[in-house]
Amino acid sequence: VILLGAAAPFLKILDAEVLRESAGRIFASKGEEVVQMNYRAFDIGHEYVKQLKFWEPMSRVFSEELVNSVAKEMK
Repeated sequence: VILLGAAAPFLKILDAEVLRESAGRIFASKGEEVVQMNYRAFDIGHEYVKQLKFWEPMSRVFSEELVNSVAKEMK
């Protein structure tokens, strides 16, 4: 679930919050404690990737428009 949170900014098919809630539904049968644990795992991955600011060196590889688009979504 940490990896899902980390990948969320790059998955254009679903909003990060939709993915987070989906993880909660998947684990709902395990109880609220497990759901909350997985929400925290998702948030850890998501927040970690957002603070990396990895898109700056990517400007050498990808177009400026793409890099700026990703950077905007990560803020």
